[in-house]
Amino acid sequence: MAILDEVRFALRITTTTNTALNTELQRYIDAGKSDLVNTTNINDFAVDSATLDPLLKDAIITYACFMFERDVSRKASYKTIYDDLKTKLMTSHVYSTIGGGDNED
Repeated sequence: MAILDEVRFALRITTTTNTALNTELQRYIDAGKSDLVNTTNINDFAVDSATLDPLLKDAIITYACFMFERDVSRKASYKTIYDDLKTKLMTSHVYSTIGGGDNED
């Protein structure tokens, strides 16, 4: 399943109809990828990979849900979850080198 479809599923948006939101949702997916690249040690190759790591995928989906959500309390919940996932990604030695990382020796 494509990540756009997974975001639509997470937001409970019908996947076979109502494609008018796809552009907005894709923009949030792209922003989530950029946020992870810019704020963690993960490089852009890792977040653009066709086979995203499950934790990376969850972080991107949660970011998109956070950005899309209009209900203040639900938005805050998505933000908390995203921040927790991002912290896990930033502090794990596994993710600091995924896709080559930005570390240079």
